[in-house]
Amino acid sequence: MFITHRQLHKKRKSIQSSFVSPLNSLRNTSQPSIHATLVKASLFVDIEESIKTSLSNHLGDYCKVVELNDAQLTVSVPNAALATKIRQMIPSLAEELSQKNVIIKKNNH
Repeated sequence: MFITHRQLHKKRKSIQSSFVSPLNSLRNTSQPSIHATLVKASLFVDIEESIKTSLSNHLGDYCKVVELNDAQLTVSVPNAALATKIRQMIPSLAEELSQKNVIIKKNNH
């Protein structure tokens, strides 16, 4: 079966939206490790949404948060051309994320 890029995008959005709902309902779990994982996953989803709203031309649709350690945000993108475009936007992304209390370093490695 073949699906178009638009169909794939819609399918990803439906999967993502169904993934976020259980995260919100499980935040009050009594197991600390599960709670910490869910809080981190929820933070990653929030960051991805912020990136999507910040970047023009649907560039944010290709960004997936991989890691956030010591104010170093790692984002996965499918190719070098997108990485180059997004690196140019790091200062504005960092500013928008800081308004949402997510502080990241403003380097572009």
